[in-house]
Parts: sequence; structure tokens; C-alpha cells
Amino acid sequence: RSSTMPSKSSFFSKIFKATFAAVSKCPSSLFVSREIAIDLKIFARLGAKELDKDVIFNLHKAEFPESLVIPLKDDDIDEIFSMAKKSLNELYQAYTNGDNLVVDLAAAEFAAIYLNNKYDVSPYESVWLDENGLVRQGAMLEIQDIYAKYNLKSANWNNMSEDGLSLQLEFMAYLIE
Repeated sequence: RSSTMPSKSSFFSKIFKATFAAVSKCPSSLFVSREIAIDLKIFARLGAKELDKDVIFNLHKAEFPESLVIPLKDDDIDEIFSMAKKSLNELYQAYTNGDNLVVDLAAAEFAAIYLNNKYDVSPYESVWLDENGLVRQGAMLEIQDIYAKYNLKSANWNNMSEDGLSLQLEFMAYLIE
């Protein structure tokens, strides 16, 4: 395994880069920093657990992803956001119309991505950095040490280890705030 994340995950590396670029351009702007932290928390929530009705309705009401403050612009991200918007609208309509099949398919897709690693896009850093592709390895231990310096740790280590992308996004938001 390479320590370089595959192109499928480059979306999140672009989020990291854009976030730090945006924060560094406006360090005196508490408002913009807070808004970026909110964006990071939204991305963290998207990967933390299945989307429930409240989250779907709130994202729809907020006109996600157009409402994001993080400046993410390129053809790949535009395509991803277009797909995200389409999927969000489908889920919103499914919940509105009581279409449980669409909701169940979305839950199965979440499991395929985040639980079963069906698409080989694991949200855990250890998988990408460990030569055997194992979870909860050296990268997680290093991140645990970093979090400990801030008196932080995973609220439920059995469900989400510290090297999980969602927790890392939450940590970035914490540092910005």
C-alpha cells in the first residue's frame, strides 16, 4: 500500500487544503473561521453515521452544498457536489413521500462505504498508511497522542477510532473555533 491516498479520496484532501487556505487568508475574521468550522462539522456528520430525516431536511433547507463557505472549486468537486445535491434531493423527496426503498438504499450505501469498505475508500487513516491496510494501527495511535494534548478522545472508540475522517474533521473544527 502507498501512503498516498487514492484519487477517490482526493475530495477530502481538497477540503483540508481549501480549509487551511481560507483560514490563513482571513485569520482575523472570527465569523469566517466559525463558518468554516461549521462546514467541517457538516462534512464530519456526513461520514459519522447514516443520515436521518432531520439531517436530510436541514441540509435541504440550508441548500447544501451551495451554502458551504469553504472555497471548493474545480471540475471534480463540482461533479461530486452535483451528485450530492441530486442524492440529497432524492432522499428529501423519499422522506417527504414515505418512500422507504430509497431511504433503505441510502442506508445500504452508507454501510458499503463506511462499514464494509466495498469501494476501497476507507474513512480510517490507518488503512491508507499501514503497509497491510489494517485499521487501528500506527496512524490511530499518533492521532490519539495529538488528541490527548487537547484532552480529547473518541466518545465511542468501538464505533469510530480516532483516525476516522469524521473525527479528524471535528478536530479541525475544534482547532479553528
